[in-house]
Amino acid sequence: MSTVFKSRRASSSNHHSDQRSLVLTDYLSQLPAPALILKVAHSFSHEAVVHVNPALYKLTKLFNAKLRTKGSAQALFEVEGAPLADILRVDNPNDMEDWLSHALHTGASSRTFRTGLVAGKESDAELPLLEVDWTAVVMQAEYAVLTGQVVAGPPGDMLSTEDDSLTSSSSSSKPPPIPKLEPRVQLHRGAGWAEIDRLVDALSGGGIMGEMLRSFDWAKTPLGPITSWPQSLLTALSLVLGSPSPMSIWWGPQFVLLYNDAYIPITFGKHPWIYGKPGSEGWSEIWPDLFPAAEKARQGGGVYKENDMLFMTRRGYPEETYHTWAYVPIRQEDGSVGGLLNPTYESTPQVLLARRMKILRDYSAMAGQAKTVTELLSVAADVLTASNKDISFALIYTGAFEYGDTTSTVSEAISDAPCAQPFVLTLREIVGIPRGHRAAPESVSVDLSTKLKSSHIWPFQDVCKQRSTITIQDQTHVEGISGRCHGDPSREVIICPITANEADEVRGVLVIGLSGRLFVDEDLRSFVDLLTRQTASSLSTVVAFEEEVKRAEALAAIDRTKTAFFSSVSHELRTPLTLILGPLEELINDRAAPPSKTQLIRLSLVNRNAQRLLKLVNSLLDFSRLEAGRMQASFKETNVAAFTRDLASVFRSAIEKGGVSFIVDCDRERKVYIDHDMWEKIVFNLIGNAFKFTMKGHIRVSVTQTSDKSGIVFAVEDTGAGIPAHEVGKVFERFHQVEGQTSRSHEGSGIGLALTDELVKLHGGSVNVRSEFGKGSVFSVVIPYGSSHLPPDMVSSEPCSTEPSDNEPNPRVYGAAVVEEARHWLSGSSTEEDSTESESLNGSADSSLIPGRSFPMTTRGCKILLSDDNADMRKYVKMFLSSWWTVVEAKNGREAWEMILDDPPDIIVSDVMMPVLDGFGLLKAVRAHPVHKSIPLILLSARAGEEARVDGLRAGADDYLVKPFSAKELVARVHSHLEMSRLRVELEQRVKERTDELAESEWRYKALATMSPVGIYRTNQLGHLTFANDKWWEISMHDRLADPMGKRFLESVHEDDRERVQGEWKTALVSATHTMEIKWCDAETGVIHHSLSETIMETDNEGNVVGMIGCLTDVTERMRLEREKMDALEVAEKYQRRRAEEAENLRRQQELFIDMTAHELRNPLNGIYHNADLIHESLEKVQAEVTGLRRKHSQISGATSDQGIEQALARVDAELTQSIEAIETINQCAQHQKNIADDVLQVSKISMNLLRLSHVDYQPRAEIQNIVRMFQTEANAKQISMSLDVSPSYDQLHVNWVRGDPKRLAQVLINLFSNAVRFTERMDVRTVSVLVEASVVPPALPQRPFTDSGSSRSGSVCGSEDSEAFERRTDGIWGRVSPSMSSSNSDSQVVRRTGSIASSVTVLDPNGTGPRKANRGAPVYISVTISDSGCGMTAEERALIFRRFTNTPKTYGEFGGSGLGLFISKRLIELQGGQIGVDSTEGLGTVFKFYIKVEMRDSPPPASSVKTDSDRSTRSSIGKLTRRRSSHTDGPYTFPASVAEDSPPPVEGFKPAKISVLIVEDNVVNQKVLKRQLESAGYDARIANHGGEALAILSPDPSPPEPTFFDIVLMDIEMPVMDGLECASRIRTTEATLPTIDHSLPGKIPIIAVTGNARQEYLEKAMEVGMDDFMVKPYIRKDLISKIEHLVGQRRSRRGGRT
Repeated sequence: MSTVFKSRRASSSNHHSDQRSLVLTDYLSQLPAPALILKVAHSFSHEAVVHVNPALYKLTKLFNAKLRTKGSAQALFEVEGAPLADILRVDNPNDMEDWLSHALHTGASSRTFRTGLVAGKESDAELPLLEVDWTAVVMQAEYAVLTGQVVAGPPGDMLSTEDDSLTSSSSSSKPPPIPKLEPRVQLHRGAGWAEIDRLVDALSGGGIMGEMLRSFDWAKTPLGPITSWPQSLLTALSLVLGSPSPMSIWWGPQFVLLYNDAYIPITFGKHPWIYGKPGSEGWSEIWPDLFPAAEKARQGGGVYKENDMLFMTRRGYPEETYHTWAYVPIRQEDGSVGGLLNPTYESTPQVLLARRMKILRDYSAMAGQAKTVTELLSVAADVLTASNKDISFALIYTGAFEYGDTTSTVSEAISDAPCAQPFVLTLREIVGIPRGHRAAPESVSVDLSTKLKSSHIWPFQDVCKQRSTITIQDQTHVEGISGRCHGDPSREVIICPITANEADEVRGVLVIGLSGRLFVDEDLRSFVDLLTRQTASSLSTVVAFEEEVKRAEALAAIDRTKTAFFSSVSHELRTPLTLILGPLEELINDRAAPPSKTQLIRLSLVNRNAQRLLKLVNSLLDFSRLEAGRMQASFKETNVAAFTRDLASVFRSAIEKGGVSFIVDCDRERKVYIDHDMWEKIVFNLIGNAFKFTMKGHIRVSVTQTSDKSGIVFAVEDTGAGIPAHEVGKVFERFHQVEGQTSRSHEGSGIGLALTDELVKLHGGSVNVRSEFGKGSVFSVVIPYGSSHLPPDMVSSEPCSTEPSDNEPNPRVYGAAVVEEARHWLSGSSTEEDSTESESLNGSADSSLIPGRSFPMTTRGCKILLSDDNADMRKYVKMFLSSWWTVVEAKNGREAWEMILDDPPDIIVSDVMMPVLDGFGLLKAVRAHPVHKSIPLILLSARAGEEARVDGLRAGADDYLVKPFSAKELVARVHSHLEMSRLRVELEQRVKERTDELAESEWRYKALATMSPVGIYRTNQLGHLTFANDKWWEISMHDRLADPMGKRFLESVHEDDRERVQGEWKTALVSATHTMEIKWCDAETGVIHHSLSETIMETDNEGNVVGMIGCLTDVTERMRLEREKMDALEVAEKYQRRRAEEAENLRRQQELFIDMTAHELRNPLNGIYHNADLIHESLEKVQAEVTGLRRKHSQISGATSDQGIEQALARVDAELTQSIEAIETINQCAQHQKNIADDVLQVSKISMNLLRLSHVDYQPRAEIQNIVRMFQTEANAKQISMSLDVSPSYDQLHVNWVRGDPKRLAQVLINLFSNAVRFTERMDVRTVSVLVEASVVPPALPQRPFTDSGSSRSGSVCGSEDSEAFERRTDGIWGRVSPSMSSSNSDSQVVRRTGSIASSVTVLDPNGTGPRKANRGAPVYISVTISDSGCGMTAEERALIFRRFTNTPKTYGEFGGSGLGLFISKRLIELQGGQIGVDSTEGLGTVFKFYIKVEMRDSPPPASSVKTDSDRSTRSSIGKLTRRRSSHTDGPYTFPASVAEDSPPPVEGFKPAKISVLIVEDNVVNQKVLKRQLESAGYDARIANHGGEALAILSPDPSPPEPTFFDIVLMDIEMPVMDGLECASRIRTTEATLPTIDHSLPGKIPIIAVTGNARQEYLEKAMEVGMDDFMVKPYIRKDLISKIEHLVGQRRSRRGGRT
C-alpha cells in the first residue's frame, strides 16, 4: 500500500516543485473520523484492508479494551492486512459487493452504506456493535477509500475513557454517539485561521474535501494562507462544499482548482493530487479546450456547454468523456472576477448509450431486409464501419464443418456432440484492417475434438468449444492496427461466438477491437453482446429463409420430374396395354373357338384389370398434356343439364345396388360451352368419388344457375365420410389422398380430383368443395356462360348433341371403366356370378400349386382370413389358398376385425391399403388384443422397397409380400407361418407351464423372504437394489415411503461408517463372496442397528455378472451382548493380565531359582567330585605302596615272615580298598546329583519354551555309531550283547550328510541306551539291538495304545506336575494298535519282534527300479529302533512311560532314576519334527522307536557348519558319564573311543612347559581343588576371588619390572563384585595394554569359562564376550587339562614354540 501511494507522491513532483505535497495516507491520518483504504477483489470475503487511519485503529482498539474489562478475553484486534470481512460485519455481503461495484464504475458511491464494526475475530454475538455509515471514493481503479461516520453504538460506559476521547448520548432523543474530534494538526506556521471564529464557521463541514481543505498547506500554493483569502472565495467555498452536485472553483489568475466530494468521481485517478493545482497543470490534457472558455468567463461572460466531449487522462490513457458544464464568474468585493464557479455533470453513460442504441436499431432494421447470408454480412459490416467511435476494427467469420473434399454450409453449425471433422472458419467481412494482415487470416480450421491449444492469433478453438466470449488485453495482438476514429490502438479485443443463446448453434465468430479511448465497462460489453446476438439471430433467420427457398425449389423440381416421369411411363405403357387388350377382346369374342367357362372367367378378370390400368395411364397422359400445354379441346355449346343427366344415369345401377339413394336434378336446360370428353371425366370423377366415400344416405347431382346468372353450377352432394378441415385445401393436389377415411375401396392414384380441377380450369371455370367431417361433402363446378373466356381456336360453332355419335372414338370408354370399377367395390354385387367364378377357379387351380413332398400338409384345414378391398384380388388369392385351407373373406380391416372377434382364424392375410381400417390398423388391433395377439399376419402391399418391408415388419407383421407376388410363394409362406404358429402355440404352452412353475416358485421365494428372520436383498450389476424383503427395510430403517426403490439406501448408513461401506459395496460387486458389517442410523430417532451383510455374485448362463444376492443379519443384540461380554472380558483381562504378570514374575523367580539351584549344586558337587578324585588317587598311591611293602616284606621274610606285620599290612590294604570303594561311591552319588541338576535344567527350558535347536551338517550314521561305541565298554562289562544294524533303505536313499541338531540326537540316544543297559543287566538274556532306517515319509511307530505321553521308568520324585496341561495337548499322537508280541524269552523272538516293528516305508524310483534318491534340501526321516531284552513293562506302566517324575515303586527301588529322561527325550524328538513310540511286554523286553526330520545334504558341508568344539565338550561330558556309570565294575576302565575322538587334538610341535594359569573363582573349595589339580599337573596357578581382582592381577599398579606372564585364564561366570562375562569383556578390550600377558605371542590369551550353570544362553554369552571354550562343573580333570594344553599350544605354536 505504501508503495502504491508513495508513487503518487513521486509522480506529483513532475507537476509541482514542492516535494512535500500531500500524500493520501498523510491526509487520512489527519481525519478524526474512521477511514480505510481497501484493495477491491471479486468478492467481499477476499477484499483486503491495506491501510487504516489512526481514528479507526484507535476506535477498534478502544472498543476491544472495553470488552476486555467487561469480561471478554479477546486480544487486541490488528486490522491492517486483514480481510474486510474481519473488520466490517455485513448482513448481506452481496449488497456490499454491489455498492463497491457501483463505486468502481462511477468513481464514487452515490449513497452511504451502513455496516457493523466487528469487535474482535471471535466476538460474542450478544455484545453491542458499533454501526458506521461509509462513503467510498475509487483511486487508481483498484483501490477504494472508505470514510465513515459512527451512527450507533453501545452504552456510554463502554465507550467512555479516562481521556474522554469518545462520548455517547445519554438521551435517546439526541444523535447517537460518535467519536470525539481530535485536536487538528496545524500544517502552517504563525497565527492559525482556526483561531478566527469567522473562518472556522465558514469552512466547517464539507465531508472529505472539507477536511482536506482544512488540513491543506495552502501557504505553499498560489492562493496563500486561508487567512488571506477574500470573503467572496470563502462564500463560494461554503456553497460548493455544501452542494450535493459536482462543483468546483477555479480561482485566481492561474485558475487553482478546489472542489467538493461529488466532484471526486470526475477526477477519478487524479484525486487527491489534482486538488489545489492550477488548471493548466491539473487538467493539462483538456486545458486547450477549457482555457478559452475560462478566459471568457473571467471577462465577466458566462459559459455553458452540453454534452461536451473531453478526452480526460484520468485512467492512464485519453478517455472519451462527455460533460454538461458551465462557468459562472465569482466577483470579489471590489467587483472584479476573482474566479469561476464550475457546476458540472458527467453525461458520458447517457451519450454513449444513446449512440449505441441508435446503432442497434439501425442494424435491426437493415438486417430484417436481408434475404441472403451475403447481404446480411454486408449489412453487419456497414454497421460496424459506422460504429467507428466504439469499434476500432472487426472481423466476421462464418463456420462450417469440412467433410472430405467438401465443406458444409453455414447452416451445419457446431452442435453439442463432439465432432471429429474440422470446423472451418471463413473470413467473410473485415472492418478497419487491410486484407492479408496477420490478424485477419482468411480461413481457420478448428479441431474441436482435441484439448490441445491452437496456434491461431485469436482463441477460435476456445470460443467455439466453450461457446463463451473471451477478452484479450495483449497489445501484441493489435500491433500495427490503429484506431479508425482517433488513431489509438485497441486496448481490449473481444472474441464472441455468433450464437443467439447458450443452447443455440455456433454459426461463426465475431472479433471486435474496442476503441482505445473508451473505458471498457459492462455497458460496452453489453453493446458488443447485443451486436453479436443480433448478428446470430439475423443469420439464423436468413439461413432458415434460404433453406426454405431451396426446399420449395426442390419440391417444385421433384413435382415436375414426377409428372414428366409418369407422362413418359404412361406413353410406354399404352403400347403393351394395346397388345394385351386387343388379343383379350378377340379371345373373349372368338366365336370360332370360344373359350371354356373357366377360361372366360379368367380372361374377364385380366380384361377388367387391364382396362383399369388403361384408365390410370390415360389420366397420367392427360396430366402430361396439361403440364406441356398440349391438351387439345373442342368446346361446343351443349345443353349441359341433359348431357350430365345422361352421364349420371350410367352410375345409377351401381349406386343403388350399394344401398345409396341416387338423385339427379338436371331437368332445366342449361347451355354452356364444354368439351364432351373432358366433361365426361369431370362428371364421372366427381360422382365416382362421392360413391366411393358414401356408405349410406344419398348422392345428389344437380345443374343450376349461379346466383348472378353468369354461368351454371354443376354440384355433386353426398352424405359420406366428409373431409377433415385441415385436408380440405389439399384435396385437389396431385397424388394426395386423405388418410384414415372410411371408403368402399382404398385403391386410387390420387390424381382424379387433381385432373378434374385442371379440366375445369381449361373450361374457364372453377371447382370448390364444402365439407363437414362425418356428414358429407359438396363439390361444385362453375362454368361461365358464353365463349369469351375460352381460346377462340378451340371454340366450335357446330351444333352438339348430348347423344354420342357413331363416329366418336371409344364413346364413353372412360365412364364405363369408372362404373365397372365402382361395381367391384360392392360387397354384394354379382353374388351368384362371383360364387360361380370362385368355384370354377377353385376347381381348376393350377396343379403346380398342389403341395407335394416339399409341403407336409400338417396344416390342412386351417382357417385363413383374407382381407382386401379389391374383389378381384380376393378371388384370385382365394383361388389357390382354398385348395388346402378354409378361406373366409373381408373387404376391409374393420370387417376383418369383427370376424376375428367372432371366430378367430389361424392366420390372417391382409392388404395394407383398405378403406375404413387399413392393414396397419388391423395389425395394431390384433397385436394389442391379449388373446389374438399371437395370430400370424401377412401383409400384402403394392409399396415396394426395403423401407416399406422394414416398416411392415417393425409394425409387428410376421411377413410382408409386395405385389405382384407368386402364388407359390404366398402358399409357401402361409404354410410356413401356420407351422411356426403351431409350434409357437406349443412353445407358449410350455412357457406358460414353466412360467406358472416359476411364479409358484417365486411366490414361495417371496413368502420365505417375507417370513425370513434376516433381510434378503438383490441388486443389479451396478449395485442398485432390485428387491428387498420387509426384514431388510426393518433392519436398515431406510425410509420406504420417500425412497421405495432403495436407490439412496446408503444415506441410512451411519455417517461414520458410510465411506467404508461404499468402498466395501464396490468390492462386493466384483467379489464372488463378500462379508461386511454395516451400521445403520435412523436420522429422526437416532436409533442405531448393527448388521452383518453377506453377498454372493449372481451370474447368467454365460458367466456374465448380473448382480448379487445378499442377506442382512441384525446383530445389534449380539453386539450389545458382545460389548457387555467385552466389558466383562476387559475386567477379566485386567485380572488375567495381573495374574499373568504375577505368573511371569513367579516363572522368572522359578527360573532364577532353578538356575541358582543347579549352579549351587554343581559347585559343591564339583568340590566333592574333585576332592574325592584326589583322595582316590592318594589312596591308590598309598595302596600301591602298601602292596609294594607286602611284596617286599614277603620276599625278605619268606616263610619266617612276621605274621603280625603281614596281617597289619593286609588289614591296611583291605581298609584302603574299602576306602577306594567308598570314594567311588561318593563319585557315583555326586554324578547322580549332577544328572538330577542337568535334568531339572532341561525340564525348565522345555516348560518355558526356551529350548532351541542348532542347525548344522552332520552324518547321522557316524553320530549313532559314536553313541553305541560309548556304551560298548559298559555293555561288555555287564555282559550285554549290543548290536547296530543299518537298514538297506538308508543306503538306497543315499543318506550321508544331513542338516539338524546332532547334540539333541545324542542326548536322546544316551537316555534310551542308559535305560536299555540299566534294565537289561539283571536279566538272564541280555541283548540290546539298534536299527537305523531312512524314509521320505514319516515311518510307522509301535502301535500299542497308551493314553498320554509320560516320563521315564526310572527316577526319583522331584519337580511338579505343571506340565500336565501341556502333556494333554499331545495326547493321541500314536493312534494305531500293534500286533501282539510273542511271550517267548529267546533272543530270536526279540529280534523278530524288532524287525516287524521297525520296518520302514521306502519310496520307489519312477522307473520302478528301486528307491528314489532324495534331492538336496528335501526332507528325510531318520528312524532309530532300540530293542532290549529287559524286564519289560505292564500296560499301566506303558501308559505313564512319558510322564515326568513318574516312576513305579518297583523301578525306582530297583533301578533308580529321576523320572525326567524319557520326558525330555520325547520333547527333544518333537522339537526335531519327529515322534517316539514304545512297545513292551512284561518279562520279554521293550522296544523304543523314534524318528526325526532332517534336511538332505548331498556333499560334505563347509567347515563353518560342522560340529564345533562345544559339541566335543558335550561328548566329553557324555564319556565322563559313562565312566562313572561303569566305575563300580572290577575290570579296568577303558575310555570310550568317541570321547577320545572328541578330545582336543594335541598341537603339532608343542612341547609341554611351565604353564601359568590365572584361576578366577569365588568358591573357596573350588579354588583349592582346582589349584591343587593344576599344580599336580605341573602348572603354576594363581587365584583371583572375582573379576575385579583378576583385572587387578593382570594389570598390577605399579607394574613390576619383570612381570609374570599368564598363559591362560580359567574364569567362573557367576561371581560377586564383577562377574566373569564383564571381566572377560574388559580383558578383551584392554588386552593390548595388560603387562601380565606375553605380547610376543600372536593372538589373544585363551579364556575358558568354568561354570556350574549349564544353560545354553549363558554359554553363548560367554562365547560372545570373547571366551574361547567352556567347562561345565563338575568336569573331568583330564578334559580340562587337555583343553588348557590345546589352547596354549595353539597360541605358542604360531610363534614356533616356547620353552
